Amino acid sequence: MQYSFDNSKKVPVAVVHCLDYRFVEQTNEFVRKELNLKGRYTPYTFPGGPRVYTDGMTRNVFLHALREISVSHHKITRAVFIAHRDCGAWGGSAAFSSLEEERAAQENDMRAAKKTLNREFPDVEVDLYYLEIVSMTGDEGRVEFQPVK
Repeated sequence: MQYSFDNSKKVPVAVVHCLDYRFVEQTNEFVRKELNLKGRYTPYTFPGGPRVYTDGMTRNVFLHALREISVSHHKITRAVFIAHRDCGAWGGSAAFSSLEEERAAQENDMRAAKKTLNREFPDVEVDLYYLEIVSMTGDEGRVEFQPVK
């Protein structure tokens, strides 16, 4: 089977998200449909997604990849960071005393990542989203992507 592709090399957006299998499909759908990117983005998938910025070694590797590939080669103008509830890279929801504390910690880390990115790449706009689990019934759940200010 053959598939078509776009070879223009201009990919305007980098998307940084977690590799948690529970949310990969939903994240890809959100990026394609809600952010209207339809394959025109570079995905960076790490444990914890935006948490890549909290560790010096992974932060340096990520910044190098972003600089050499996304900024220099793909000419991005925007980056999107997506964190999610119950992320193992943050220790999961059980590591926090409340869901509010968990979300606040992740949002603070994303805001710090945004500041770092803005210093390194002042021409790149950064958007932050939080994937919230809005309902659970047994092993089935529903999620919602909420903007972070």
